[in-house]
Amino acid sequence: MCHSIGMKVITNERLKENYIQKCGITDWLPASLYSELKLYRYKKGEFICQEGRIIEQLFVQVHGKSKVTRSMNNGKEMLTSFNSGFSMLGHLEFFTHNPAFNNVEVIEDTFCLGLYLSESTRAVLLQDVRFLQYMAIDLSKMIIKENQNSAINLVYPVRQRVASYILCTQNKGYFKDNYTHLAEYLGCSHRQLLRVLNSFVQEGMIAVHEKGYHILQENKLRMIAAELYSK
Repeated sequence: MCHSIGMKVITNERLKENYIQKCGITDWLPASLYSELKLYRYKKGEFICQEGRIIEQLFVQVHGKSKVTRSMNNGKEMLTSFNSGFSMLGHLEFFTHNPAFNNVEVIEDTFCLGLYLSESTRAVLLQDVRFLQYMAIDLSKMIIKENQNSAINLVYPVRQRVASYILCTQNKGYFKDNYTHLAEYLGCSHRQLLRVLNSFVQEGMIAVHEKGYHILQENKLRMIAAELYSK
C-alpha cells in the first residue's frame, strides 16, 4: 500500500468535513464518493508513498509539508519537489497503473484525505469529466514544478541550494535533516554541505541547536536563495 505503517486514521468527522470543504475537493470529486474518504495523520519522517510500492489509494494532502524524492540508477536519491498544504498524490500512478514513482516523506505533521481505489471507484472517476479535467491541470502543474526544481539543482551553486532547502523545510524556525541524504538530494558532497552550513553559522544566519539548527536571520537566507524550491 502507499502509506507507512505509522500513519493514523482520524475518525473526527467534523475535521474531515472541514478539510473536504476547505480544499475544494467538492469541485472535482463525484459526490457519491465523499463518504468513502478517510482522514489520515502522518508524523515527521513517515512516508505517504514509497517508491516501487503499489498504490491502493488516491491521496490529497490537506495540511502540512512533505518532500518528494526519486531513486537514481547509481543508488542516490534526487529531490524533485516539496508539497505544502493542499497537494494531490498518486494521480500519475492512478492513470498508469504502475507502482509509486517517488518517495513522499512527511517533514512536519501532515493530514491527508485518502480514497481507496476499488474497481468500482476507478470506473466512477474515469467517467467523470470534472475529475479528469482537474487531474489534467494538476498533472501539468506538477510537471512544471518538478522541472523548476530540477533546474535549481543543475544551475545554482550549493550555497544557494542549501539556503533554499532550509527555508522550505524549516519548522517554526528550526532545521534538521539527515545530512548524508540531504547531500544526495542537493547533488553535492557531504563535505560541501557541511562547509556551507558552517559558513551560515559563522555568518550568524543559523546557530547549532539541540533541534539541529536554529534560524536566526531568515531574511539573509532568502537573499542567498536565488529561488525557493517550488512547494
